[in-house]
Amino acid sequence: MISRLAAVDTASVTAVDEAADELGLSRRQVYVLLGRWRTGGGVVSDLLPGRSTGGRGGSRLSDDVEAIIRQVLQARYLTRQRRSVAAVSREITRLCRVHGLQGPRPAGAVSWHGAAPGRAAGSAEGHAGTGGT
Repeated sequence: MISRLAAVDTASVTAVDEAADELGLSRRQVYVLLGRWRTGGGVVSDLLPGRSTGGRGGSRLSDDVEAIIRQVLQARYLTRQRRSVAAVSREITRLCRVHGLQGPRPAGAVSWHGAAPGRAAGSAEGHAGTGGT
């Protein structure tokens, strides 16, 4: 659908509206996809949204702090005997202090990206169905 619109120099409003209806998108979104297609290499992956830069100031943590977080998550959280979120957060804060780094915010605000795919950190895992009725 988008490739057909991109094949012409100027897509008509009617054609864009028809594409929007067929795809279940707004006219504006079709124009965004059309722009991505034209600036890219003409492949479907061009339609994917760009990667986030981390917000206004870019990455909020230094590379050293990110490395400490990854290290602690690997050693203390992604194991069979998983430590609590609070214990992992304290360990991250402690290691940041030892290395003289400004660590992340207090417990609960630590970035858990990649910690356990498909699972929210600190979720009430195991509570449903573990007791009686």
